[in-house]
This record gives sequence, structure tokens and C-alpha cells, in this order.
Amino acid sequence: MTDLGLSVQKARLYAANDYYSTAISFYNQALDLLKSISDTEDERINILLEQSELYEPYGDYASGIATLYEVIKLCADRLPEKQALAHIRIAFFLTQLDNIPLAKNHLCTASKLIQQIPDTAQSTTDFLQYRLNNTWANIYSSQNPDSAFIFLDLAQRHARNDIKKVQVIFQNKAVLYFYKQEYDSAEIFSRKALAINDDKYNQLSISFNIAELEQKKGNTQEALSLYRQAIQTADEIKAIPIKIQILKNMAEAYAGNGRFSDSYQLLLQAQSIADSSFVSESQQKLLSVQKDFEVFQNENAKRILSYQEELYRLHAFKKNILIGAISLCLIASIFCIAFLYKRFRKQQKESHRLTSSLEQKIEEENLIVQKLQHETDKKTREILTHALSSAKTGEILENVVEELSQLRHNCKDKRNAQALSSIENKIRSINWDEDAWDSFRFYFENLHPSFFSRLSQAYPALTPGEIRICAFIAMNLNTKDIASLTNRSVRTIDTAKFHIRKKLGITKDTSLLSILLAFTYPNPETASEAKA
Repeated sequence: MTDLGLSVQKARLYAANDYYSTAISFYNQALDLLKSISDTEDERINILLEQSELYEPYGDYASGIATLYEVIKLCADRLPEKQALAHIRIAFFLTQLDNIPLAKNHLCTASKLIQQIPDTAQSTTDFLQYRLNNTWANIYSSQNPDSAFIFLDLAQRHARNDIKKVQVIFQNKAVLYFYKQEYDSAEIFSRKALAINDDKYNQLSISFNIAELEQKKGNTQEALSLYRQAIQTADEIKAIPIKIQILKNMAEAYAGNGRFSDSYQLLLQAQSIADSSFVSESQQKLLSVQKDFEVFQNENAKRILSYQEELYRLHAFKKNILIGAISLCLIASIFCIAFLYKRFRKQQKESHRLTSSLEQKIEEENLIVQKLQHETDKKTREILTHALSSAKTGEILENVVEELSQLRHNCKDKRNAQALSSIENKIRSINWDEDAWDSFRFYFENLHPSFFSRLSQAYPALTPGEIRICAFIAMNLNTKDIASLTNRSVRTIDTAKFHIRKKLGITKDTSLLSILLAFTYPNPETASEAKA
């Protein structure tokens, strides 16, 4: 396999395992390799299109748009299907950035390009029309749901009985009906999507949505029954995040029926699963880092063997010279032979000394890297499990206390009011850490001294909330992790990242993670160099 093919394969593997930044770097490596090869525009276009898909979960919409503009430039006046797909994806990214007018312009351009595709490529046309109408529906979903339904019907027409595409359309219609508070219609389309779905993970997600609809309609018992079935499916496929959300919804349903003790137990169970899941994910990332480090050690071992082989060849060469000199110079004096032998011995000792010194340095560097890696991983786990787990648990219980307090004020029965007050006091009596963020900051600064002060001085426009998100990014947490830990939506975190990148003045070729990592280095000059 060539270096180009290997880079693309690595990028796809990392993307499949949600390591988006690493996958993007391997795609960039493949693009660099293509620069030295002529007539590779088509292959470059395909790689750029694959790379652009990664910027959506990574949350870097600006870089995604820049990548797709390069695709359009390479296509020039040919490949209308590739250009149309690029314009549709740009429109989607602009929608996420709330630039609706420009997004509509790109969709209109894509529609004109689709008309240029030959009639023989009907499958390509249907695929692009499906993506186009879905994007239009996404734009109108919040402004004009009725228009969104029209575009979803058009998308369904171009799905051509493709089960997966039809299922996506049914789910989107269910979401639109849910926002319109037409829960019966939302349930009908959710059940339609469930009936044609053969993927257990998607089935679980749809079943969970149906249970939520039943709960919204006031059918608590039916909702609880569906939640229990969903928990069994979640256990089968190990869908931990969905299971946690199911337990929280069940706790809310029990609280609505006055079963506060059961509600409290379910919340504790959800928190326990969330903590154990977080630790497990950290261990998986640690194993991945260890594998990369083993690869680094193997490469070092190969280099040492290469140096040794070079020394062996040098020794053999010197011996051949010595033998040839003896054979051709039989009449040479003994002093000349002694001089040559002495010189040979000196070079041999110097080569041996250099080899020993090199091996010793490599061994010392490996030990230092192992020690630093171990200490960093240990402190990172302590920070996240101690501070953020405490903050998350405290926030959940604080919400429960507020709901109990409202129920107690609205309760007319004295006995029930006293029972609610007793439960509220028991929860308040638990000594949860109210300064979770201060605790996180204390541990984080022990690991990365002066991170917050240097970052604030370098970029005074950053708000305290944005600096907090910068700390999470510096610990290599992805958007989903940050949203879960801060109890915010993924879109809110994406928007915050966009504002952070804007305030930092980062170009499309610069990684936000690399900039923030510079402020974790002990040397203050490193951060100023990264900023420059």
C-alpha cells in the first residue's frame, strides 16, 4: 500500500472511532502527498469531500466551508454533481451558523447544477435532490414548519423506497409535529420509522422518542412501560447515554405521580452509570495513547537496529581495507601496519561510544515520556471525576430540590406537604460540593499552572464561560463530552467554540486545540509563540 492510500485509510479509521481531529490531520497528510503527483484533481476532490464531513461533528463549520469552496474551485466547469454536493453541504454549515440568506443562495445554485446532470445518472440526481430537499426542510423547520413538510415530501419522492432514507424522513416529520405540539401525529410517524428500521440503535432511539410522546400526552403508565423496554434494549447494545436519559425521564414521571422516593433512586442510578461510563471512556482513550506510544517505541527500536547494521557494514568495510592493504603492501613496514591498526581501533571505540550514548539517551527519553504520560493521565482522571462529577450530581439534585419545593408550596394536604419537606431537607442535608468549578480549577492549575491567567492576558475578550470551555478543550474533550459535562446542548457548545475561534483570530489552517495546548506548557514564551 502506498503512503497516500495508508494516510486515507488511517483517516477513515480514526473518523469511524470519533477521533475527528486526528482523522482531519491524516486527510491533510494525504492532500500534501498529492501535491507532488500530477493530474490528481479528481482524487483531491474526493478526499476533500470526505474531509468536509468531519467538520460537522468536530464543530468547525468555518473550516468545513473553506474546504468545500476548494472543491468548487477544483471542479471548475466540470463535475456538476460534485459541485452540487459541495453547495448543499456549505448551505448546511451556514444554517448552523445562522446565515440563512447565504445558505438559500447556495441551495439555489445546487438546484441549477443538478439540472445539468445527464438523465442517465438518475441515482445520482435522486441522491442530490434528497439531500437538497432535506436541507431546505432543515432551514424552514423553525420558521415555517408547513413549508418544511412540503420539502420532506419532495425528499421522500427522491428516496426511491430506500428504507434508510425513508426512515430519516419519518423521523424528521415526527420532530416537526413534536415542535408543533401535535403529539398524536408525531407518534404516528415515529412508529412508522420504527416499523421499517432494522438497526437496534436506531430502534432504541425511536422507541425512546415514542415514550417521551406518551409522557407528553399524559399517558404515564404507557410511557413507563415503553421506558422499561427501552432500558432492556439499551443494556443489550450497551447504549449508556440513552439509558441515562431514559432513567432521568422515568424519574421525572415518578415525581409527577408523587413517587418521589422512586424518582430519587432513579436519579442516583443514572448518576452512578454516568460516572462509571466516564471512567470507562477515559480508560479506552488511555489504551489508545498507550498503543500509539508502543508504536513510537517500535520505531525507535527499528532505528537502533538500523544504526547497528550501519556500524556492522562499516566494520566489514574497514576489515576489507585492512586485508587488501596487507595483501597489496607485503613490503610495507611494520610501523605503517601498526599505525593503520591503531587508527582502526580508535574509530571502533568511538563508534561503540556513540552507539552506547545514543541507546542510553533513547532509554532515558522513553522513561521520562512514560512517567509524564502516567502522571498526566492520573491527574486528568482525578480532575474530571472529582470536580465535574460532583458538579453534575449537585446540579441534578438542586433541580430535584426546586421541584420538590414547588410541589410542597402547591400541596394542600398538610401530611403530604410535611413528607415533601422531609424529603427536601434530607436531600439538602447531603454535603454536595457547591464549589465544583473552583475544585476543578484548583486541580487543573496544579496540572497546568497559570493556564487561566495567561489565557485571559493573551485574549482579554474571552468571557469566564468561554475560558471554562477552553479548559475542557485543552483536555481534548470533544463537543459531546463538553455538552454533557456542562449540561448544555451540543449546538450551544458549537456556537461557543465559533465565538472563541473568532476572538482568538484563528485561521482555517490552525487547530483550536493546538492553540490552547500552548497555554498548558510550563514555558510562558510558548503561548506567545502560538498566538503569533
